[in-house]
Amino acid sequence: MKTAILFVFLALPVAAQDLRGIEVLRDLEYGKGEGTSLKLDLYRPEVSTMQPKPVILYIHGGGWRGGDKRKAAMAADLVRRGFILVSINYRLSGKAKYPAAIDDCRTALQWIREKAPKYQIDTSRIGVLGPSAGGHLSLLLALSLAGEDRVQAVCSWFGPTDFTSGYEKKSNSAAWVFLGGSPSELPEVYREASPATYVSKDDPPVFLIHGDKDTTVDIEQSEILYKKLKEAGVKVDFLRVKNAGHGFRPAGGRPSHSKAEIQEKTFAFFERVLLE
Repeated sequence: MKTAILFVFLALPVAAQDLRGIEVLRDLEYGKGEGTSLKLDLYRPEVSTMQPKPVILYIHGGGWRGGDKRKAAMAADLVRRGFILVSINYRLSGKAKYPAAIDDCRTALQWIREKAPKYQIDTSRIGVLGPSAGGHLSLLLALSLAGEDRVQAVCSWFGPTDFTSGYEKKSNSAAWVFLGGSPSELPEVYREASPATYVSKDDPPVFLIHGDKDTTVDIEQSEILYKKLKEAGVKVDFLRVKNAGHGFRPAGGRPSHSKAEIQEKTFAFFERVLLE
């Protein structure tokens, strides 16, 4: 995964959003990872209704070695649509290899459940969302959990789903750095880190969105998972964005869906699953 990619609207700084009527609680510590303080930002309405709300856990992208929780592009819009949003930082691959990042995501989910009464969160309605590396971690989190630990919905934007399919072959790739070695050296780690490994009939509803001209994470990654989920009987939607590269940037023509339309479809998915 190339770290030079600019996520034009996915990485929109929160400061550039209209946060009127929204309370932002920044840098809340949700745990520690090998001595590192793990922080999150929580977005909720300024005026409380005293009614618990569903929550979206946002996991940023950046090739597992970059990115930041403050670039939660849709935080304001999701709060206005009835959600609380929690955006996390996690340990990056330059300092901690797999499974540090997914361990941090699981810790953040545990924090959400523990702090639910304080922040008026409905833990029976938890969604997970992320782009690219964040999409991978979102899917891995959602599909690897079982029983009462499961979340209720997950949406991935162009995230890797199966490292065993020849996804990364270059020794300097982001995946090699993230996973700690090559596929031949660590075959079990590659399998364990692949969301596709955990597909079962009990998985929550999944929404996959991917550009068909993505040269960073090939659309085949979403196609692989979509097929497995369908075969398992899981509710899954797959939006192929034609003429779109990584980050849904134009590639080979005008994209079939605008950025605003992609966002709207993402909102609609979470509203259908978590609000209706």
